[in-house]
Amino acid sequence: MSEPARKLEAEHRAPPERSPTDPQNVIPLPQRGPDSPSPIKGAGFMEVMRGLAEGARTIFKSPFVGQYGEQLRQAHREVMLSRTMVLIWLSMVVMPSANLGYAALMVPDRFWAITAITAAAVIAVNIQRVLVIRGVYNKHYQLAMASTVGIIFGMVCATVQGLTQGEEFTFLFAYVLVFFAFTSLFPAEAKWMLITGATIMLTYAVGFPLTRQGFQLDAVFFANLYYLSQLTFIGLIINRVLSGLFFEERLAKLELGHAYEELRELDRDKTTFFSNISHELRTPLTLVLTPLTHMIRSQSDQLSPEVLDRLRGMRGNANRLLKMVNSLLDFSRLEAGRVDVIIDSLLLDDVLSHIASLFRGTAEQRGIELAVDNRCPGLRVHSDLDMVEQILVNLVGNAMKFTDSGGTITLGARQLEPGERLQIWVRDTGVGIAPEHQSLVFRRFAQIAADQNVSVRGTGLGLSMVREYARLLGGDVSLESERGVGSTFTITLPIRSEGLTRSPADDPETGRSSMSDELAAADLQRELTGDERERSVAPEGARRLLIVDDNPALVSLVASILESRYRLYLAYSGEEALARLERDEVDLIVSDVMMPGISGLDLCEHIRADARTRHLPVILLTARGAATDKIEGLDSGADDYIGKPFDPEELLARIRSLFERRRLVRELTEKTQALERAMAQLKDEEVKLVASEKMRTLGDLAAGIFHELHNYMNMIHNGTEPLRELVLAQAELLGDASDPEDVQVMMELIELIIDASKAALGVTGELKAYAHQSADVIETVDMHEAIRSSIRMFGAIRTGANIELDFHEGRLEQDCVPSRLLMVFTNLVKNAFEAMGGEGAVTIRSEPFEGGARVLVRDTGPGVPPECRDGLFEPFSTTKKQGEGLGLGLSLARRVVMELGGTLTYDEAYTDGAQFVITLPDARWC
Repeated sequence: MSEPARKLEAEHRAPPERSPTDPQNVIPLPQRGPDSPSPIKGAGFMEVMRGLAEGARTIFKSPFVGQYGEQLRQAHREVMLSRTMVLIWLSMVVMPSANLGYAALMVPDRFWAITAITAAAVIAVNIQRVLVIRGVYNKHYQLAMASTVGIIFGMVCATVQGLTQGEEFTFLFAYVLVFFAFTSLFPAEAKWMLITGATIMLTYAVGFPLTRQGFQLDAVFFANLYYLSQLTFIGLIINRVLSGLFFEERLAKLELGHAYEELRELDRDKTTFFSNISHELRTPLTLVLTPLTHMIRSQSDQLSPEVLDRLRGMRGNANRLLKMVNSLLDFSRLEAGRVDVIIDSLLLDDVLSHIASLFRGTAEQRGIELAVDNRCPGLRVHSDLDMVEQILVNLVGNAMKFTDSGGTITLGARQLEPGERLQIWVRDTGVGIAPEHQSLVFRRFAQIAADQNVSVRGTGLGLSMVREYARLLGGDVSLESERGVGSTFTITLPIRSEGLTRSPADDPETGRSSMSDELAAADLQRELTGDERERSVAPEGARRLLIVDDNPALVSLVASILESRYRLYLAYSGEEALARLERDEVDLIVSDVMMPGISGLDLCEHIRADARTRHLPVILLTARGAATDKIEGLDSGADDYIGKPFDPEELLARIRSLFERRRLVRELTEKTQALERAMAQLKDEEVKLVASEKMRTLGDLAAGIFHELHNYMNMIHNGTEPLRELVLAQAELLGDASDPEDVQVMMELIELIIDASKAALGVTGELKAYAHQSADVIETVDMHEAIRSSIRMFGAIRTGANIELDFHEGRLEQDCVPSRLLMVFTNLVKNAFEAMGGEGAVTIRSEPFEGGARVLVRDTGPGVPPECRDGLFEPFSTTKKQGEGLGLGLSLARRVVMELGGTLTYDEAYTDGAQFVITLPDARWC
């Protein structure tokens, strides 16, 4: 490892410097109680002085320390001396014009004295200029600034100030200009700034008292001297800021230059590494390729087709790797400048024919026309054969990659006027290159996909080396391309290149490229044509897997591992995989990540976004094995992530694990659903139990009440029979004197009372029997007659309401307790009348239904609101106003029907009112 590389490695391994705000660098302050003295008041005089001394050391600290101290000093010397020269040249123009102009206008009586002082100052700065040029100040270069500004300019300003003291205008502003000039112009050290400022004040103290009245010290002198000391302090602060910026900038440049040199050293180490590793890789590759080629050629008749295909696939991939190694080796030689141009006399016809022959077989296999258009037959070119062939191999190989079946590739050449240069072009009818990418195609390691659906492989060095070789031969390469039309690469070469001429004793054929047909087109050969889309070697009923990869060889490899256990679907792009998922059902997906168009990550997101496929497990196979890549894959929805190269047994185990996990999830889901059904059934039983408890409570509470009601209703019923006999006897006694219509009305009223009392006795008897769990005698009842009997009681009270009977022909018999059945229809008809408000029609219809009968009771009322339908048949549930009912009628009616083996439901589909449906499977038609 080189010395710069070791330094960089040591710096990288060294612990990082901690920030001043790092908690580990912060010293905790002691907690001060209410009676503790103030830390400021408690600080001693020595601490204050030490703090001032530390600040002074910081200000006066030399910047010329550390690794770049001497280089900083040299840069500082050059800047200080060059700016001193600038100041000297400015003073020779500005100082005379300013002094003489001021003297002529403001103090003409002092003009000649000021002129003499100015002339002496100009002579002094010229002497200073000569000293700077001759290098007198090279050792103590900051002395040049201090002497020029402090002594020469200071003395001039002080003398003129003294001569003009007492006039209307003073010359003190000149000191301001001097201080501003040297503090902003010179990035001097702090000690030299103080020396210069002190020199200015000293010259002022010497020159100012020399006034026209003689030597004099007054308040103006001390005020000006104080003013100059303030300027010195302000100038020191300003100069510290400007000097800090100057030294930071220079230090940054030095560090950047040093880093650049280290990077160049690392780049040279990288090139050496590429060269060494390429050489080392060629040996094991040779030990792989040679036995493979020998086995394929000598034992092809003894090997099975499957094994032979695998061996050819291994050889093809080894050739691809060898081609990449050769590219890296050539690149390292170019980087190191170890490539010599060996001049041969080449027959252009032979060169073009040889290149075409290398790709002829691949072109025919892919359905591409490869043509040669040599417009200068018989031309001999003096150039490097290896370089020319590598240029053409790279260009033709790229054209093959991006040209579809049915396209054309033309390899052509012509001689340019006046016959000293040659143009060779490779033109294809492929997808073309976008304008924004054309400037990148010759960049090293750049891989530009001409189309987003085209897979790009390789090192990205091919076109870069094409340009390097062309320039080494004294030529260049250019590109013309249009999307959807194709691309044309044009190489312009001199017919006679300069280089090392091959010795005539050498065999000219030894300079010819030994690149084989397989190696030249290694990355164009495909072990799988892509026509195979399914493999069904696995037994019937095996799980279905979808394998997705843009590399047909890898698809074939994964398929060969899985085909004995699973039924396989094969896809060569993300788009094809999505189309397959639209057509067929699969159980698991194995996909590559880096694919043109829809990548593996995009495919995962599409699968998870579709409700039909989001349950499918996905395994990603990729060469990107970093932790961040795995996290990205899992975040996109993948169930597993396997790096390449992978162990076949690991892939099989991962697939089995995913299927097992899915099975467990499915079983857990089924058990959860069964538990939910059991909970729902339990809830239904709980509801029924609550309803039963309500009814039991109702029976207990109403037993005594309905017992008394039953007695009273029995008395009414027993009293109506004598009343009817009395009315008939009275009518016979009156004879013709009685009114037959009145007698008829009275008889109907008596019949109504009898029917109503019977119905009431049935209801009270039912409740009494429910409360006491008594058993009534079951009889065979005519349903039609029971319905007629139940509606007779409503004949006298209806006003605008009608009851219509629509019975099926015949007698409808049902074994039941007559009073209970009568109570069912009495409740339904009564509810209908109350819902209609006495206006409308009630229809009762009977019809055969599934071997039994169905009775429909409908009305033209408003119907039951949707929010009341769920609890319609629950005990004590009612839609009536408070006090108008107990909500027991429909519950009792439904219970009676259920005891008969039937159902009583509300028809929600009926929209012209309310319709209740009674189904009686045991009813009989006679």
